[in-house]
Amino acid sequence: MRSSLFQSRLQVSKKRTENVVRILKRVSPSVFVLPKSLPVGGVLRGRGRPQLLFIVALFIAPFLGVLPSAATAPALIVVGSLMLSTISEISWHDPLVAFPAFLTLIMIPLTYSIASGLGFGMIAYAGLRLIRGHFRKDDWLLYVLALMFLFRFIYMGKA
Repeated sequence: MRSSLFQSRLQVSKKRTENVVRILKRVSPSVFVLPKSLPVGGVLRGRGRPQLLFIVALFIAPFLGVLPSAATAPALIVVGSLMLSTISEISWHDPLVAFPAFLTLIMIPLTYSIASGLGFGMIAYAGLRLIRGHFRKDDWLLYVLALMFLFRFIYMGKA
């Protein structure tokens, strides 16, 4: 049961990754399967104008900035609990996976930023892969993002 759940999640993750690679290569994916209830479903399927959504967001964003941070706290707690539910699936016996995962889990609350926590984890994962000789050309995006995060942290540290 648990194995089949993991396999299905792995298949979903693989399909998402393939879609991201197609988008980065500027090749349109053949099919996006989205529920019809999503308001942006038509935009992602190629119908509609995503530029209009960005123009609308320009006018809505200042009003959302008025909300106090306390109003967003319940949503962040729910998202955090959903993120923590997958911790049991981490391979804690493999240091190549365990150390970056642990670093990510610790750095998110310490830096008060999900992006910074993910950046530290990504840098650690890319660094460990390079040190252990697991470099593959297929993972070029991982190394590019890790370098971007590293430059960001160096630049922010100087400020």
